[in-house]
Amino acid sequence: MITQNKSELADFKDFLKNVHPLYVIDHAGRAGNVFFQTLFDKHPEVLSIPWINYCTSYFITQFGDATKVNSRKAHDFWTQKSYFRLLYSDLNHEDYKLVHRFGGDPETAINRKMIRAIFDQLVLQKNTICRKDVIFASFFASARAFNRDISKIKYLILTDSISLRTESVFGGFSGKIIDISIEDSAEARFIHLVRDPRAGFASTNHQFVNQLGNGYALKLGNITQRFTELLRCQFSMEGPFVFGFWILYFLKTFRSIEKKKSRNSDRFLTIRNEDLNLRFLPTIKKLTEDLEVSFIRIWENPDYCPTMLRKEWKGTGGYSNRYQTKHNGPLQNDPDEVSTNVTGPNSYVTKRWKTRLSKQEIFILEYFFREEILKYGYQFLSPNLREETEISVWLKMLVPLRGEVPSLQWLVSGLQQSPIEFGNRVTYYLLLPIFFVFARLVFLLSKSTRKILFLKSRKSFTQFPFKI
Repeated sequence: MITQNKSELADFKDFLKNVHPLYVIDHAGRAGNVFFQTLFDKHPEVLSIPWINYCTSYFITQFGDATKVNSRKAHDFWTQKSYFRLLYSDLNHEDYKLVHRFGGDPETAINRKMIRAIFDQLVLQKNTICRKDVIFASFFASARAFNRDISKIKYLILTDSISLRTESVFGGFSGKIIDISIEDSAEARFIHLVRDPRAGFASTNHQFVNQLGNGYALKLGNITQRFTELLRCQFSMEGPFVFGFWILYFLKTFRSIEKKKSRNSDRFLTIRNEDLNLRFLPTIKKLTEDLEVSFIRIWENPDYCPTMLRKEWKGTGGYSNRYQTKHNGPLQNDPDEVSTNVTGPNSYVTKRWKTRLSKQEIFILEYFFREEILKYGYQFLSPNLREETEISVWLKMLVPLRGEVPSLQWLVSGLQQSPIEFGNRVTYYLLLPIFFVFARLVFLLSKSTRKILFLKSRKSFTQFPFKI
């Protein structure tokens, strides 16, 4: 039986009425949603809790589109499976590592007893509860535990993705997160975080090539599975062609959010990651004016460092040894002394991709991502791209991609780890010629991929003037 605290319930009702959700959507997942949250960690009018992410998408993936659900089921799921578990429960070993990975301090002092008491009271007072109430209750309880002045809060930052885990690049991304968010809150606003797709792709590809062991996620025991997936054009985050899958994903998520933005243009603000890093003060000032919240003076500090739950943020990203679970993959991570010094606004993260991609990879990405590059004012590096044809892509893809042919040192380091890992790496070398050929044939010739790669985007060559 939950003891009713009438004052807490009344304050929560005011919170639901007065605080508007600010959904931060990073469509391809590399435009810096965590970085964006940390910028507002100390803002009195914006409630940003960077340990909690992907709220609405997690909820609808679990419970579907129903607005109301069983309170006990919602409570159990939210406190055990969602990111809110990191604040609600004491950190287990895996969650401790997760917090460390995204740049947080797992030792942060948190009054979890208070969070549990408030959240339990708000969620379990009736048999059913609204989706919005569950999400807002987790932030309200956390704000109380961090001694935030609830009466001053105007916005609640909710980061999310345009894609759902139950969707695929071939089935398409509905973007229903936008519609459901508006259904939950009539005053909902959205920030679309944008980053040069070449930079975003380079980071994601780097992470997954290392995380999966190699560019095809090949290892002893899954050879038949991976080859069958390849022939059936079953590209996914788990394999069998890392480079190809992420091109498809970037294309489909971009098109999905652009459709939603065109139908809800009055609700969206677009922020380029490059502007936050290279023109931080004017960009953040303009944003606070658009949101009608105050500009906080700590942003003017020349040595400004973002914080996460009031502790110095240590950064995150695909090149970081702190974030990466694999430190000896085919592609080399940034040195620790670099990663730890690029947490605040800086120019390094805006240009790193140029050294992480080969010339032919840049060409391939510019060909496929030309709509997004043009849309958001990025500059092309490949000359005469407008005159290129599909055969140009074929020719460029005949050259091995970065990390596709690892060094012998990579092979030897596998032996130093374990006989099984050495066997995985030998297997990769032996099967690379076969996967090299078939991956390109399937990627460039199958109907499923061609529909995404060549048909719709071809129009962009005549729709936009090129600035190279």
